[in-house]
Amino acid sequence: DEGCFLISQRLLDPSLPDPVRHFAFQLRAHLVEQRWEALPPTAKASLRQEALFALANGTRPLMAEARFVKEKVVQVVVGIARREWPEEWTDLLPALRELSQMGDTQGELALLLIRALQEDF
Repeated sequence: DEGCFLISQRLLDPSLPDPVRHFAFQLRAHLVEQRWEALPPTAKASLRQEALFALANGTRPLMAEARFVKEKVVQVVVGIARREWPEEWTDLLPALRELSQMGDTQGELALLLIRALQEDF
């Protein structure tokens, strides 16, 4: 699990090609969907923070970012929220509000995330 996380962390660099970054988010989605219960609380907290960091800093400008990459990062965050929010991830909504004010790309991601959360919950 730690190896999967570390590899995905290296592959999330916005300068890498879209398929590589999508694969990195797929690795994160695998951790969330298949290994979440086995992760220690510190790893879960780290994944939550890394997911918010990816939303804020891990994407390209609005028109340059591939749609499938945006959708995958949103899927990862929703997967974590499904397991942690609101009990363990109490600051998710304030973080999304702050994210929406950072720029156009982050605003779009925040809206996509809110839509996905509404559909999932």
